[in-house]
Amino acid sequence: MSTVNVLNGKYRLDRLIGQGGFGEVYEATDLTLQRKVAVKLIKDHNLGKSDMLERFLNEARLTSQLKHPNTLTIYDFGKHKQQLFLVSELLEGEDLRTRLQKVGHIQPHQMIDLFIPICKALHEAHGIGVIHRDLKPDNFYLHRSFGEENLVLLDFGIAKTLNQTHHTQTGHIIGTPYYMAPEQITQSKSINHTADIYSLGIIFYEALSGTEPYRGESIYEIFEQHMKGEIPKIDLIVSSELRPFESLISSMLAKSPSKRPQTALAIALELEEIKKKVTESVDLSDYFCGRKYIIPLNRFIDKQQYIANNSLDETLLSMEKQAQLSTQSHLDLGLTLDHAQKQLYPNLRNAHNKTFGQ
Repeated sequence: MSTVNVLNGKYRLDRLIGQGGFGEVYEATDLTLQRKVAVKLIKDHNLGKSDMLERFLNEARLTSQLKHPNTLTIYDFGKHKQQLFLVSELLEGEDLRTRLQKVGHIQPHQMIDLFIPICKALHEAHGIGVIHRDLKPDNFYLHRSFGEENLVLLDFGIAKTLNQTHHTQTGHIIGTPYYMAPEQITQSKSINHTADIYSLGIIFYEALSGTEPYRGESIYEIFEQHMKGEIPKIDLIVSSELRPFESLISSMLAKSPSKRPQTALAIALELEEIKKKVTESVDLSDYFCGRKYIIPLNRFIDKQQYIANNSLDETLLSMEKQAQLSTQSHLDLGLTLDHAQKQLYPNLRNAHNKTFGQ
């Protein structure tokens, strides 16, 4: 933990909120503007390494050029004595890795809504010659603000600018094994923005299915699958509802960069088309299988799918039918539905009356 409390008389470090191999992240206060910010400090033992200093400053310069709202906003960067720092907006929420560990996988309609803006953010970065090269769930943050949740792209710290000298050393692989494109593994000199598109395809697969497409007992086994392995059918892992995603993900995970979608914007447009095919469905298995008994009523009120056009009796009947389809391997459905009807029916009626003035 840093012994520095105030950087350049401007940023007060309030509490440590994250750390990794590259540095530490603090919740801090901008004393001039009196606002909360995030401050990233480079680790002291890395200060003598010229490539680390260059990478840190590179992150600041590159990310500060990006204006898309789904890219982390950089406010300032500099040096306090021998301590380099980067100041950004402070996000509230959790990273995508943490969310997936909690929920397993993301519903298709939600995944589409989260990633269409991310694709557009990547398109902006690629348009100015910036490649992220380390896309993974840890580098996406589910930021909660004004009652909404949006996905924000983080950490261009190992980005490569196409019109600058390649900063990585020969023999040093940059990336995370589960998400690396084949050309990153072979250290090809022709790595371009389609490496990000490959990594994003891995993340799409994992977000929808709850597992990476390529796994192994060692890094070398994982690399081998990236290089030669076939892509598992995603609809066989979760449900046939994911079939519309298969063609897109398969193209994103093409071994040859030239066979992948050539822009992130093209992926966003394809997600828009898939969205038309994917019926927004409420998975009731988590609420009727004994793990949870509280139905988020806004999902029934806001969407108007179960209450607006049906009586409450018909609503519960519809809920029961969906639950029967989605809880085949869970606890006894009759007991959980009986509990739901006894405990939640009054709440549904109250919500219905309040919403429709009855």
